[in-house]
Amino acid sequence: MEAATPAAIFHLLQTIGEQNGSRKVFLGVDDMTRLGSGDFSEKQLDEECDSIVSIRDSAICAVNSYVVQLLIPIKSYRNQLQPINRMPIDVLAQIFRLVEQPDDDRHLLSARAPLNIAQVSRQWRDIAFDTPNLWSKIDVMNAHMAEIFLARSKAALLDIELTRPYPADAFTRNICHAHTRRMKNLQGFMDSLRPHMDRWRSFMLHGESFMKQGVLGAALTSPAPQLARLSIMSADFSSERGLPLNNLFDDHAPRLRDITFRGLSPPLDSPIFTGLTHLCLSYIHYPDAPIQLFIQNLAACPLLRALVVKNVSFTPIDDSLPQSDSTPVSLPSLEDVRFQVGGRFTRYILDHVQLPLSANIHVAAVDGATLRRILPLPERLDENLPHILSLVDIGISVEPQSVLEIYGAPGKGGGTVAMVLKDPAAIVRPTVERGFASFGLLSLPRLEYISFTGLHKDTLSTDVFADVLRHFPSITSISFTSCSSAFIDALVASPSSHLCPQLETLELRGCKISGARLHALVRSRRIPSYFGSSPGGVGFRKLRLSWCTKPSNGILRGLMMLGVQVIHGEKVKPRVKHKMSAEPGPATWDDYEALLVNRWRDLDWM
Repeated sequence: MEAATPAAIFHLLQTIGEQNGSRKVFLGVDDMTRLGSGDFSEKQLDEECDSIVSIRDSAICAVNSYVVQLLIPIKSYRNQLQPINRMPIDVLAQIFRLVEQPDDDRHLLSARAPLNIAQVSRQWRDIAFDTPNLWSKIDVMNAHMAEIFLARSKAALLDIELTRPYPADAFTRNICHAHTRRMKNLQGFMDSLRPHMDRWRSFMLHGESFMKQGVLGAALTSPAPQLARLSIMSADFSSERGLPLNNLFDDHAPRLRDITFRGLSPPLDSPIFTGLTHLCLSYIHYPDAPIQLFIQNLAACPLLRALVVKNVSFTPIDDSLPQSDSTPVSLPSLEDVRFQVGGRFTRYILDHVQLPLSANIHVAAVDGATLRRILPLPERLDENLPHILSLVDIGISVEPQSVLEIYGAPGKGGGTVAMVLKDPAAIVRPTVERGFASFGLLSLPRLEYISFTGLHKDTLSTDVFADVLRHFPSITSISFTSCSSAFIDALVASPSSHLCPQLETLELRGCKISGARLHALVRSRRIPSYFGSSPGGVGFRKLRLSWCTKPSNGILRGLMMLGVQVIHGEKVKPRVKHKMSAEPGPATWDDYEALLVNRWRDLDWM
């Protein structure tokens, strides 16, 4: 075989030379002895070398081409034997549509669907190119390829997200840089998208000072018959507070259900505020729009599930006008409600809207309003805000900068309630005491558990504290976290004071109190004749201590002799976690705005 190989190659070279029109090779391996005979000139030898090299190159190309033609069908058939490639094409296409993850824009574009899918095999590439829905999402990372995505998406509905991650971190730096570049050429980006507005399913634009470019005013005036979600949030809302955004979509977006605006003020009489399920307005000023118009919009959204109103102002309410006796707007589908507006606006909304007991409610008054100024009128409280009368657990927290937080939960099936009272212009103590005192005026017939956090004598007097507790004799459990011992001492039963006569459990977390004072408190509530206290406190039976100095063995024995169970340890869990963070969802406004960004990636948000 080895002897035949040179001859076979010689004949191959001869044949390829003839087909290419080249001169034949005259010298084979066996002819090398003729080189010294003097039969060949230098020119002939050069020509022979050039011919051999040329024919060799042609032979290599021919062999490679032939081998490829052999391998392609063989490998293709072999790939068809794999289970994934025996699946129907429409099933593969459906799987490919599920490839893109919510955080896919954190990856390089080449590692994201559909581009990564198209690099696997010829079949996958053909399927990807023929699956329009794979090309229907346009974001900051692929915006420079918008024309390609628009063409390959064909008639598929488009999801457009020109946003940056919140909060930004080292892993999302590339997205932030891409967002900055796209915002500089927002005009060109919007020009490429505008002819396809009839295919927009969602549009999300977050950035800095994009309104100054004058882009949106002209870009969003065409009808958007398929648009379901709209979010436009200006990061520079301090200087663009409530810039008008008129004639949105030529007043034709019949499928629009989810709206978020920050720093822009679309007119409240726009038909886009109809039939919504999610509405979020923040940092908007409506100097010529009465709040009644906003209530009318809510009435036009009976299926509303989420309502957020933050730092929004309307035409001042005229107190000289008689109170409206109109029937409150019923919103039975509401799941999440958040207000951070002036106390009078908050009360007007709560006076005219019925909130279901299952809704989670967060109300923040930053103008020094008390609970009496923000809650509905007494005759409407049970109907419009049934949470209050149903509260079983309540937590009260005093935070720095004159903030009083009241949070609670009704019984089974009820949503959480959080109320934040703050007055930036006032010193801490008056704000806290006014808010605390107003809490004591509520009627809470079902209240059983109450927790206090951050109570100190420099922010709240013990007299105000005791006056509030006198209004809630049904309390059976109290928790103190990081509170002064003076407030704990207020629970000592005496002839003149017997707060919470049905108290059964006391929990102390991070509080400094001596063992002797604990023993005196427990004894006063376990022995009716002690200190001359009246009967009714004999139900006290459990003391829970965590992050507190452990009482001496003598004190512990004395407490046990009184029939009280003492639980001590840093791992003791409170009955209700602190603040709204104990419940599903964000705990702060910044967290909630982050959710507003991220929820666009989840079609089943809330």
